[in-house]
Amino acid sequence: MILAMALVACEATATPSSEASDVPASATTTLAPSASATPAPTPPPPAEHRIGIRMVDGRAEFHDRITDEEWVPRGFNHWQWAFTGGYLMDATFRAGENALDEAREDLAAMADLGYNAVRIWANACFGAAIGCMGDPDGGLRREYLENMAAYLHAARDAGIQVMFTFDHLPDDGGYATGTSEVCCDEWAGFNLDLTAGGVEDHERFWRDFVSGLIDVGAPMDAIWAFQLRNEQFFEADQPPFGVLDEATTANGETYDLTDPAQVHAMRDAGLRHYVDRMVAAIKEVDPTALVTMGFFPSAEGPIPVPPDARLVDPRPLLDSTLDFLDFHAYPGVGLDWDEAWANSLLSGVEDVPIVLGEFGAFRGAYPDPVDAAAMMVDYQARACADGLDGFLYWTWAGQDVYSETWGAAETEIAELLAPPAVPDPCEPGALPHPNVAFGRPATASSFEDGPEIVGTPGKAVDLSEETWWSSGADAPQWIEIDIGGASVDAVRLFTRQATEGPMDVTVRLLAADGSALATHVFSQPSSDPVDALTLEHTFAAPIAGVHRMRVETVRPGWVIWYEIGAIGTVE
Repeated sequence: MILAMALVACEATATPSSEASDVPASATTTLAPSASATPAPTPPPPAEHRIGIRMVDGRAEFHDRITDEEWVPRGFNHWQWAFTGGYLMDATFRAGENALDEAREDLAAMADLGYNAVRIWANACFGAAIGCMGDPDGGLRREYLENMAAYLHAARDAGIQVMFTFDHLPDDGGYATGTSEVCCDEWAGFNLDLTAGGVEDHERFWRDFVSGLIDVGAPMDAIWAFQLRNEQFFEADQPPFGVLDEATTANGETYDLTDPAQVHAMRDAGLRHYVDRMVAAIKEVDPTALVTMGFFPSAEGPIPVPPDARLVDPRPLLDSTLDFLDFHAYPGVGLDWDEAWANSLLSGVEDVPIVLGEFGAFRGAYPDPVDAAAMMVDYQARACADGLDGFLYWTWAGQDVYSETWGAAETEIAELLAPPAVPDPCEPGALPHPNVAFGRPATASSFEDGPEIVGTPGKAVDLSEETWWSSGADAPQWIEIDIGGASVDAVRLFTRQATEGPMDVTVRLLAADGSALATHVFSQPSSDPVDALTLEHTFAAPIAGVHRMRVETVRPGWVIWYEIGAIGTVE
């Protein structure tokens, strides 16, 4: 997620363990037998993973190797939230006290609703926490892996496939020996993935992790995929950028960092090299495993967005050995779906599956969970229409600790997105919602657009109270929504920027021929500037046959509406 997880992941990645230098680079999982022990028999090969990828009519799709049917992942990001030592982390797999019992209950509840997939952090346990994946004596902690195996057994019993995602190496276990040699004056943060030491550290970890799961008897056929990074990016504000004029990366190539073209070439080639080495390490141990990478919309895309130090470009991954890609996008806080997908830089790609591995409803954008649920169904349908092959909501539950997004289990979201309710995610059907202006075409007298703001008219009818239509000019201004024929009981206008002074706003409900069916004027003699203002009016009787709703702001000042609603029913 582009929030707390990214923050703690960067910190953990950029700061090697203080114990790492005391463990030899060749350290492996503590599950391996000691030198004096009788050699163990060669373990049998891992079970074939149930989910594979095939081409059908020129398009890649997931399929179930047992049933031979297309498999569409639908489910949740699964977190068992806990604060430990000031860190927000997942307590599911920790040795000692953990949340496995709660996790089993969650998986069973998801299965009852018809879901078939989850994504969960394999190593979101760090800092001051105890019982994490890395063993201070070297390698990986056996009990931690056994807990992961128990989770996989519960998932398999529920008919749910699991994606394990990562953001950083274990703090303990000796997996930061290479990065510790170059961090952090000349290389730091996720940029360490470009170094020879970074590649070798991660390669060693992945071999140990996958073989460790096999050694503890984990049902590998319950693993849908291994995700190398939750969200991949390089960091423009971290070394070597701004520190070195020239850099040699893990692929042996040297790049001029004063040349933007050379910098991009270094990023592209270095990312492919890193990914290909990790995929080879995993499949050397587990040949039928699927491997993926997560990412979010790029600031280098066609839709202007505020500058971002996180450098994202997934296009090099199309030429890598990754099996599929995982896109993350959230409505209501900036870009809408079409804009986010444009900035994915992957429109039109069909030869590898792409899933929407994170999407969710922020409470600040959607204070009403009914609005949140409607937006999630709509967002999933839009992503599906653009060819995405799976959908994982953020998150299932855990809202007593984490409250930025609505938990699906605590709202109608889990039921409304459920496969029995929406057999085809591209065609959810009519979702009952009282705002008949939601998602309808909108036009305006003018709008503000640029790298710091996207104030297009459609932002006023997306249910989000964090996006807006901005006229880009003073009153008088108008915005008109094509409702398409509806019965309207009430109108509601919301803004977070109410200018001081007299206010006059006229709302007209228009018939198909443009004649006025009803008019209401919101008028105030004067007001102080406020952070939020809601104007509501309920008509004496429903107004039938409304095709367009026109809002004319006569005064005062700069005109911005965050949300415009028409409460009623579609005729």
